[in-house]
This record gives sequence, C-alpha cells and structure tokens, in this order.
Amino acid sequence: MSSYRDLLHRPAMARLLTSAGLGRTGNQMQTLVFVLLAVTRYHSPGAAGVIAMLAVLPGAALSPLAGTVLDRLDAGRCVIADYWLTAALLAVMAVLAARDALSFPVLGVLVAVSALTTPLSQAGTRALIPAVAPENLRDRANALDSITVELSYVAGPPAAGACFALAGPAATLAATAAAFGVAGLPLLGLAAPGRRTARRVPA
Repeated sequence: MSSYRDLLHRPAMARLLTSAGLGRTGNQMQTLVFVLLAVTRYHSPGAAGVIAMLAVLPGAALSPLAGTVLDRLDAGRCVIADYWLTAALLAVMAVLAARDALSFPVLGVLVAVSALTTPLSQAGTRALIPAVAPENLRDRANALDSITVELSYVAGPPAAGACFALAGPAATLAATAAAFGVAGLPLLGLAAPGRRTARRVPA
C-alpha cells in the first residue's frame, strides 16, 4: 500500500529528509544568530537590519539562475556545495568572533557570500525528490519535505537562541556550522535527477 511508511523505509528518501531537516534547521539558526550577533556586538538595530538583508538579498537576486544550474549540474552535489560552503564561512565567523576580530564589514561580506548559494539547496532538495521517490508516492514525498520545513521553523530559532544565551556567539556560529556540515553527509552518493537520472528511483 502506498503510504508514508513505504517512503520512510526507502534509505535514499530517509537520507534526503535527514539532510533537508538539518540544512533547514541550520538556515533558521543562522538567521537568528546573525541578528543577535549584530545587536550584541555592534549595539545597533540598524546593523542587525543590514546583516538580515545581506543574509537574504544576494540569494534572492541569483535565485532565477538556480534552476539552470541544477538542470546542468548534479543537484545533490550542488546542495552539498551550498551546505559545506556555508559551514566553512560560519566556521570562519566563529573563529573571528572567538578572537573578537569579527568586524561589521567582514561579517557583512561573509554573510553575503554565504547567501549566494542558498538557492541551490532550497531548490535542489525538491529537485532530488524524483530520484528517491516513485511517481505514485511523490505527493507524499513532497508533504514529508514540507514537514521538514515546518520543523526547522520550530527547532532552529530556539536552538540558536538557547545556545547564544548559554555559550555565546562563537559557539553558536560553530554549532550552526556543524549542522550544515553534517547536513551534506547523507547526500553523498545519492542519485541526482537530471537529463539522465530523473527517472531513477533507488530502492
């Protein structure tokens, strides 16, 4: 019987959902930690607004190109590249914050660069669904994917806020970097849809 249980018993689908959940939770964590960092370190709501804008605007500007990139390249590798680039940039922020060397211009540049590839993971996760779910279960696969989005809204901000309050900005940036780093691992070796693989469904 076609069911959610059938989908969750597919290792490839479980891997995709795990990756999506971790990556999206990391996105929600970084959104809050950037604002908290700007307010507490630079004591300026205006600075927080600029950082929040830089965390979104570059990706939004390039999002129309994401579909073309995903169509021409391996979607799984694109998602991994975004997650791991973001993890690396967050790790740099964490080191600089720990050394009290994270100036506002440097933070702004790092945040903007990390936002550039965000559309690849946002669109890439959905693009991978045809590779891991048979056609008759894709509506359920999309529903499960949507659940990871909602769960990230619930889990990400409280996790970031608690970590920031208890351990400070550097530790929170490091924890968020770790979430992105781990998010890429389940996608390693996962078949990606494209001109040649769109109909492939791993068991």
